[in-house]
Amino acid sequence: MRTPLHTAVGGAELLEEVRNRLHCAYLSDLRFSPMKTQAIRCLANMDGCRYSLWEWNDAIAYLLEENTVCGDILTAQDRFRQAAQRMLPAAGHMLVTATVQ
Repeated sequence: MRTPLHTAVGGAELLEEVRNRLHCAYLSDLRFSPMKTQAIRCLANMDGCRYSLWEWNDAIAYLLEENTVCGDILTAQDRFRQAAQRMLPAAGHMLVTATVQ
């Protein structure tokens, strides 16, 4: 198992925070529907400054399955906003998102 290089303020990692918010038993649950969609939407709306750039880039690799390395947190979080926009349901369908605090 890989150990993260950095941890978030308060000791919780970015992906672990998402796992907790979505009440998943395992981090790997985030990679599969419908949790993957909810995780991406959650990340698109989180406070980006609480987590390191390394964690945001790690989340991009893990959830979006991209080898993109962003140079700043805002750009990294924007990748999740773009992905969330692509996942929007057709007009008339209900949009369900994770509660962001």
